[in-house]
Amino acid sequence: MKILFNGCSGYLGQHFLYSLLQNVKDDDIYALFSSNNDFQSSVTSHPVFNHENKKRVNLIFAKVDLTNELDIDTFFREHSDPPFDICFHIAALSSPKDCHENETKARLVNVPIYFFEKLRHVPIVGLSTDQVYCGAKAPYDDSSIPSPVNIYGQTKLEMEHAILHDDLRTKPAICLRSSIILGPHAPFGNAHSTFLHFCKSRKDQETTFFTDEIRSVISVQDVVKVLFYFYTSVENGTFHVMKSRVYNMGGKDMVSRMDIANAVAKACDFSTDSFIPALKAEQGSNDFNALRSPLDISMISSQLEELVQTQFHSLVDIVRLSLIG
Repeated sequence: MKILFNGCSGYLGQHFLYSLLQNVKDDDIYALFSSNNDFQSSVTSHPVFNHENKKRVNLIFAKVDLTNELDIDTFFREHSDPPFDICFHIAALSSPKDCHENETKARLVNVPIYFFEKLRHVPIVGLSTDQVYCGAKAPYDDSSIPSPVNIYGQTKLEMEHAILHDDLRTKPAICLRSSIILGPHAPFGNAHSTFLHFCKSRKDQETTFFTDEIRSVISVQDVVKVLFYFYTSVENGTFHVMKSRVYNMGGKDMVSRMDIANAVAKACDFSTDSFIPALKAEQGSNDFNALRSPLDISMISSQLEELVQTQFHSLVDIVRLSLIG
């Protein structure tokens, strides 16, 4: 197998790469990243690479700016023969605040059309977001109509259309609308921690948590399992008969920020007396240009669970797996 995936230095990308190094054999893995210059050395000095898998996979790193056509041309000229068997598109500008403050950059990064054009004959799995939904009609299922309220959600919906509705695409494409991904620290470092670690750090510190911002949080282990399902589908020849489509990818529970904080406190055995409940709806601004964020974008993900033949973890299990072990 010849695997291409971008965003390998981010939080999900690191967990997916770690799992690939543990589980695949005789594959060529092309790991793309655009920043984090120390990432390659962090991977190649890690025990999972040196002790177990160095002889089992051919890991090729490439620093590629997906907004730069010359970078893209150079990479594909050097590496696309023979063609890739599958591409996992994980890279994104995923901060709604950053997208709001720089719409041009958000669209260039999140909708890399030129990059997608190079992959028209390659199966692709792209990571989208629950923020394509507006928050007015939750819970959302796979057939729900998206209506994003911020630039981040808009650009990810544009990404979906660029992949799924390209008339020249010859291989199936799957887009996964992910909720907030939670889990342990990134295995190779230099990536953001998750909201769980923030909650744990607020022990005995007065902190406000919203009670009306509802999400179907999902464990990074479940997301990696989903990605591996599509990897295996290419390997066994079933991916090519799939229909291009979108799947919701959220966890078992529909929870608020306060629910998550309380679950962390319970698992780590500390008091929640310093946690202050608040309504995000009451934090709104009269400024029309202010960043908007949907409230309840909880999702039903039963079709993806059925496809992958798994049940996604509950919040309690996510906290235990991430912080307790």
